[in-house]
Amino acid sequence: MSKTLFRLATITAILLTVMGSHTTAQAASSPVLGTSKIINLAYFYKPPEDSDAPTLAHNFSTFILTRADEAFRDQLIASGVQAPILQYVSFDDIMDPGSCTAQPYRNQVAYKIGDFCTISQDHPDWFLLNADGSRIKVDGKYFLMDPGNQEWRAFWLSRTQESQEQLGWYGVFLDNVEGSLSKVYSLGGNPANYPNDASYQVAIQGFLQYIYTSYFQPQGRPLLANIISLPDAATWFNYLQYLDGAMDEAWAVDWHTGYNSVSEWNAELAIAEQTQNNGKYAILISQGDQSNTNRQGFAFASYLLISSGRAAFRYTNYDNYGRTWLYPNYDIDLGSPLGSRYAQGNLWKRDFTNGSVTVDPANHTAQISTTPAEPNSTFTDVPLDHPLYASIKTIYNAGITSGCSTNPLMFCPERNVNRAEMAVFLLRSKYGNNYTPPAATGIFADVPMTYWAVNWIEQLYNEGITSGCGTSPLVYCPEYPATRAQMAVFLLRAEHGFTYSPPAANGTIFGDVPVDYWAKSWIEQMVAEGITTGCSNGNYFPEVPVTRAQMADFLVRGFNLP
Repeated sequence: MSKTLFRLATITAILLTVMGSHTTAQAASSPVLGTSKIINLAYFYKPPEDSDAPTLAHNFSTFILTRADEAFRDQLIASGVQAPILQYVSFDDIMDPGSCTAQPYRNQVAYKIGDFCTISQDHPDWFLLNADGSRIKVDGKYFLMDPGNQEWRAFWLSRTQESQEQLGWYGVFLDNVEGSLSKVYSLGGNPANYPNDASYQVAIQGFLQYIYTSYFQPQGRPLLANIISLPDAATWFNYLQYLDGAMDEAWAVDWHTGYNSVSEWNAELAIAEQTQNNGKYAILISQGDQSNTNRQGFAFASYLLISSGRAAFRYTNYDNYGRTWLYPNYDIDLGSPLGSRYAQGNLWKRDFTNGSVTVDPANHTAQISTTPAEPNSTFTDVPLDHPLYASIKTIYNAGITSGCSTNPLMFCPERNVNRAEMAVFLLRSKYGNNYTPPAATGIFADVPMTYWAVNWIEQLYNEGITSGCGTSPLVYCPEYPATRAQMAVFLLRAEHGFTYSPPAANGTIFGDVPVDYWAKSWIEQMVAEGITTGCSNGNYFPEVPVTRAQMADFLVRGFNLP
């Protein structure tokens, strides 16, 4: 057969496979990844060297194995595992086993004897090529493939579908889904078709979209990925549109013995939280030495701060993925979370029905306590030791707030206050909880008559406490967060009347409020009246949004609420 005819026959076979040559393996049910538990442990990606199927089934909730591990997979199922056991498949490369008669590893789609030789000879354009036409090699025996090549995509899906349906797998875990070209560059690569990260990301996202919408989503089969070389959170969530979950393989700590900065740590926790909020699954892997229990405790406590039942954790290192490290803190019964994590000074804390978790991201320490939260805390997310608990409880007792949720009763202390909420807070503090503002007439172009706080906003304007945020047309910006500088003006005008003007500023109280700052006099008057002492290190942070907890404290002090 000529190369041209062989190529056409190959492509036809691929497309027939993808379009439905296997029609008898539709999933009878759709096992879910998430559980009702906060603590879920992940195991991957070969049968363990130091354990057995019953032990794994008892201790772990998320499983990833490879083709040729079907016997151990079935032992897990026989031991009670009901979650989908995902098939590990390499996403970005194929293996050169050394000869056309050697067996390639079966953790990839080109797993048949002779695959590499056939693809190399008949489909050279499937490879990711440098500007000079050379291929890009990884670890001496793997070659990167072009994620934008349609024929390669179809071949990849046909082989994966074959494994899924002929060998009884249900769901796939993709390894090495690149978030950028950084790994390619480190290998000396300079891809001809992808001059920058953006072009490479588009190709990879297109690959994910193709396999997800063509097969995994219609079949209800989970598709997860290890996203690596990630440049930013936006790329993670762009890819996540076409995945059911993703792995962060160096989460909360770095790859070796160091730790992330506080901002990096917070960013990783935020991504894991948002991933779960989006209905996706997060697999969070923290790297470390087995004997470093402090590091393990810090990483695990960080996980407990954000898990909602759609996240799995593992503490391990790259050289020991085949061993089951189990720690006593995995067996702690914290019960159910009473809310989200919240800041407590430089610490982060989360309360549970049977205890609490506290993490210090700067000093890399953590505490998991099994002492239940103190009783009689009004809001489930505001413990008695919250620094502004008294002020929050005061405005609740005064009827100024009913919280941000009623079942369970929550206050959302760290959420920003927007300008609409500010109007309600101020007028209720000034006139009492029974106050009802007059009906609105519709003076603000961006506050429709159906808007929930329209009456409060217009009354704030009628009393001269605000002039809006723009005049042509007159707009109020109700959903914009209120900054600490704006809050100073709002609060003092509500307290003293619309004609009030504070004394001229007479000095430099705060290092981040310059002499010519527009609200300097208002901010200094807040200090003079004992309403604020600033934030920290001699600063006021005038452009930072006010949180609900801070607003409670300002209201109590400004209006002398009992």
